[in-house]
Amino acid sequence: MPINQPRIALLIDADNAPADKVDAILTELSTLGEISIRRIYGNWTKPHLSSWQGKLLDYALRPMQQFDYAKGKNATDMAMTVDAMELLYTERPDAYGIVSSDADFTPLVMHLRGKGAQVYGFGAAQTPKAFVNACSRFLYLESLGETEESAPVVDEDTNFEASSARLYSVSVGNHDEKTDSKAEAAIKSVNSVRVPTPQLRQDTRLMNLLRSAVQALQDDDGWVPVSVLRTQIGNKASFDPRNYGYPTLTKLLVAVEDFDFKNEGTPLVAVRARKQLAAAKVAGPGAVTSWPIAQQRQQVKWLPPQIFALRSVLLQVAVSRVPLEDVLQAVPELAQGQACALGAVAGRLRERGLLLPSQSALRILERFPRAFVVDLKTTPQSVRYVAS
Repeated sequence: MPINQPRIALLIDADNAPADKVDAILTELSTLGEISIRRIYGNWTKPHLSSWQGKLLDYALRPMQQFDYAKGKNATDMAMTVDAMELLYTERPDAYGIVSSDADFTPLVMHLRGKGAQVYGFGAAQTPKAFVNACSRFLYLESLGETEESAPVVDEDTNFEASSARLYSVSVGNHDEKTDSKAEAAIKSVNSVRVPTPQLRQDTRLMNLLRSAVQALQDDDGWVPVSVLRTQIGNKASFDPRNYGYPTLTKLLVAVEDFDFKNEGTPLVAVRARKQLAAAKVAGPGAVTSWPIAQQRQQVKWLPPQIFALRSVLLQVAVSRVPLEDVLQAVPELAQGQACALGAVAGRLRERGLLLPSQSALRILERFPRAFVVDLKTTPQSVRYVAS
């Protein structure tokens, strides 16, 4: 017996959307339900919409003609609004897909959601926040798939990497007859986008959203399943990790470096706040910061001795080439000028795979004699980072 899927009405503002993103948009919406209504609005007598004409038949898009009533002004947004309201009370779709970067659709989105319909927005990076926040979920077109003209092959990293997001700029507003499609022109010069960890941690809204969600859902031990976390965040705000360049919420949580994980690589992956970071921040001046030392990784005993020997040699070579930046990222308290327990530093380095279980942290620290001051006479033994 077929399962009833949510019915989605897709409405596209052709003046404010690039034609070669339509496949990625339909792919995204098709995971959420059946796109039973597909309409695209614009003044089709204008030459700058010619790039859309080849897509209409390929993707079963129904072109809706809307002439300009005044020179330099289009009436596309008003036509889309009228049709959306008519569909709400006649066809009664379960959700809408609104493709535009125009903030004028914000009142429409708020009304549709107030009537119980989900609204999935798609627009350029400079889409006004009012429109973005009004949607049930908003996806920047830059983060959707690759362009048809130039889709590079990207290797997938086992930890974080997936297909790179694409960056371009799109013109928002009205067009006249002499206006070229800036959205199409900008597609030709795209760049990979992934927001780095320092920038993520400086995003107050993002960090508060993640931390408050974990705090609200955590169990007695502080753990929250990522699947539950994703639902709570989606109910609270318009959010998608791909807008930050990360294909999944788990990979975004890893990148912010503010959470611990368990059951990684499984559907049961869970996170909790890193309590040791909070404890480190309240340490007084001159105090030696410490935190629970991570358990050493168990060796895979079923490997042949020859493989173990080769593995050991390769790991030792890797450890001998660990850069200073990786050490400071693994132990951010050192970068903040705090004195940290030597054993705890070793635990952090082992967590990152920068240090073998049998090795001391001195194996790495002694490679940077001008960067670290190690005190072996105190209890606990401590290390402090100084500018080299």
